[in-house]
Amino acid sequence: MINLFLKELRLNRNSFLFCLIGLSAVIILAMFFYPVISSNMDMIKPFLESPMMNNLINAMVPDIANLQSPLGFFATYSGVFSLMLGSIFAIGMSSKMLYMEEKEKTAEFLLAKPVKRTEIFFGKYLSVIVLLSAIFLGVCAASLIGIEMVGGQAPLSVLLSGSNRSALSERVSENETGVSRFFERNEDNFGQFVMSVLSAQMEGNEERIKSIGIDMERVSELLPMLEENPDNLFDYLRNNLDAVSGIVPGNFTEGELVEAIEEREAEFRRMKKVYLNGGKEFDELFLADPEYFLSQIKDSPELRAEFTEALSLGGKFEADVFIKYRPESLILYNFYFYLLTVLFASVGFFISAVSGKFSPFGISIGVVIVLYLLDTFTKALSGIRAIGMASPFRWVDNNVASLSYSPDYLNIFLFLVLSGIFTGAACLVYRKKDILV
Repeated sequence: MINLFLKELRLNRNSFLFCLIGLSAVIILAMFFYPVISSNMDMIKPFLESPMMNNLINAMVPDIANLQSPLGFFATYSGVFSLMLGSIFAIGMSSKMLYMEEKEKTAEFLLAKPVKRTEIFFGKYLSVIVLLSAIFLGVCAASLIGIEMVGGQAPLSVLLSGSNRSALSERVSENETGVSRFFERNEDNFGQFVMSVLSAQMEGNEERIKSIGIDMERVSELLPMLEENPDNLFDYLRNNLDAVSGIVPGNFTEGELVEAIEEREAEFRRMKKVYLNGGKEFDELFLADPEYFLSQIKDSPELRAEFTEALSLGGKFEADVFIKYRPESLILYNFYFYLLTVLFASVGFFISAVSGKFSPFGISIGVVIVLYLLDTFTKALSGIRAIGMASPFRWVDNNVASLSYSPDYLNIFLFLVLSGIFTGAACLVYRKKDILV
């Protein structure tokens, strides 16, 4: 049995290396697209939510927002290809093992040796399990490399969306001492803060701003001055009123323009005073752009813990917003991948055992493709979604970006039981099968 086991490892070495390198390349290369998708989600999201694309996206990802999370992006793109390619490799390799002994006329020689058919079967089966286990470890490594390569964390603007932003606003309003003590504030970084607030207000509103006649090119020319030294901007505008009239549409007298500049300057001076002095009034500025300030403390575990404790935000908020990702979630998702490949390997052995003189390879690949399409189409069509549970691809939980991501023991049980059933059935059939030589 040991010799047969080692022989199968040698025979399948090249296909194993091809599969491992291919899967690793798919995972890592796909993650190169994450920064592009994440940073341009505001432009892409309307297209993804269109009626034409909505059903297709639902078939791939539980929530479109997951695409802005490295883990969610991995499960959507890299993971989908990994599941498909890994399953094809597993069932393709296993389905030919018993069949090839008959086709190449080696079964007679093999069965003439003092070994039982059960030993032959499990020698081959264990070689497949070892190769799939090695692929599982390789995919885990490639996944970690791919996610670390892109920083491992979604933008704070994404992490602070929804309930997290609401909880933060509520706790900041309730806190009596304010949050200014947690952040570095000085003359030098005030311009950066103003620039960040303005950018946040403009993001996603470019078309609306253009529609009311504001010259965005002219605004872009003034932004470096705003970031470098905002105080000088108002002096520049007073001395260049033509620049102001070129930015804002309409007919204004020189006096009206000067008055508007002075009003904005007064607001600016008040904001700068609050920014530098801190206190409870600073909270309004913090809530105008919390991402800017939280980015200062996200890499300091001590400050993060102190901030969340002071505002009674709890560990979930800290994990949601500051922690890059949970490696255990990534490993669990890849473990589902491993269970899926083991199941298809067992199915492949069963098909190989019951097949006659015809090659089981085509049938085996067809099984994977049909089950994959069953899962995909039933996800896209809500009326028949439940039918997709017949596909083992549905048992892989791809909502890996969720903080509540945890083992689904029922689905794991289904994987293990069905793998055992197909393996046991394949062994029984092979033991009693009339070998054609």
